[in-house]
Amino acid sequence: ELPGYAMNEKLSYSPGPLSLMGVRYAVLPSDEPVASEHWKLVDTGEIEPRVTLRGADATTNTPQPYSLYEFASPMPRAFVIGHTEIAYSGEAMIGQLSQIDPREVVIVVEDPWPEGDQQDFQPAEIVELSPTRAVINAELDANGFLVLAENYAKGWKATVNGKPAKVVPVYIGFRGVALSPGKHRVEFHYEPPLCNVGLILTAISLAVVGLLLWNEFRPLPAGDSSDDGAGDG
Repeated sequence: ELPGYAMNEKLSYSPGPLSLMGVRYAVLPSDEPVASEHWKLVDTGEIEPRVTLRGADATTNTPQPYSLYEFASPMPRAFVIGHTEIAYSGEAMIGQLSQIDPREVVIVVEDPWPEGDQQDFQPAEIVELSPTRAVINAELDANGFLVLAENYAKGWKATVNGKPAKVVPVYIGFRGVALSPGKHRVEFHYEPPLCNVGLILTAISLAVVGLLLWNEFRPLPAGDSSDDGAGDG
């Protein structure tokens, strides 16, 4: 097996998690075709050896065959969906994820709208995306979740049309925000959990220093002086 290559049997993995993660291509260390309804063979070839290990026979460094496969149905990085399944633990989520079609259902830890109309799968528009910020435009016909297939962490905050909104984990480790019908601009920003603690400690420190300085240099009341003649005869 070549480093960084997937084995052939990985093409038989459940297509749901692969499409959710946005997997588009797979490279296999073989030029033999692999039968799979979810993968299409798009290229084959050989990789020339780049280096020869010290002491090795250079004549044994033969080109390595490869096959390039394209996944048939990768999902967009941002989308809306309303049909939910509740998972009460990360372990339960893992089991459910291998059995569902992410275009049909979203796995969540809580559902604010257990009844009523639910949004069908629909891509959302990514306006801005960076490691610490994301802006998404989404339009819904019914209640649902905006899903951003980027890592979830407790430091992520969100606003919906300028108002604070809760970010929840969906599909094990992606970001989700519950949305009502209509057009929405969702903004994500990351605040490290220790950042707020640091700001509080800084404010306390400044307050203590300010109090000490005020106590040291505050004007004394009239007639009160440390040099009030205590040493006079």
